[in-house]
Amino acid sequence: MAFPLYLLLILTGLTGIYSIITASKVTVKAGDSITTPCLYDSQYINNVKYLCKGYYWSSCIYAVRTDQPHSSSKFSISDDKMKRLVTVTIKDATDEDTGYYWCAVEINGGSDNRGLFHLSVNRDHPITPEPAHTTKDPSTVHQDSDSSYLKSFTIRLTMLLFVAVALFIWFMFLKHKQSKAESTTMTGENDMTQG
Repeated sequence: MAFPLYLLLILTGLTGIYSIITASKVTVKAGDSITTPCLYDSQYINNVKYLCKGYYWSSCIYAVRTDQPHSSSKFSISDDKMKRLVTVTIKDATDEDTGYYWCAVEINGGSDNRGLFHLSVNRDHPITPEPAHTTKDPSTVHQDSDSSYLKSFTIRLTMLLFVAVALFIWFMFLKHKQSKAESTTMTGENDMTQG
């Protein structure tokens, strides 16, 4: 019975790991600056947000944080709490800036929520923006996040119902097995008393 409960905890926890919405790919011309918005859930309005560089989450390096917004001349960050929108800017882009970045929300006592994007610095020609969450009007991004939140909620609810049904079936199986064992024991006792 412990295994299905463990499965429930895992399944409900996995859906919330990446709850920051941002573009997946961003391109900038060398020497220019690029600003990328990252949308977060309303429950994190008062949390610290930050930008972290590196493909692997476990080894990414802080670039800038909202509780220290002026700590870097290369990176800047701002948090519009009304729109639930963190804006990160990378200034004077160079080849060294090419790579993976994480927009993240610091969760005290838990795993930080984050969204990954890749920045490419291009030297050859002007950049045509790629359609993504970050190129839309902020009010449209907000609508998309509501849709994304609804999808996430629906997935969680479906998984929760699936696990509840599985637990119910498991419980009924155990109950049936127990009642069958009891009836077998009763039949054996009756045979002994009659014999």
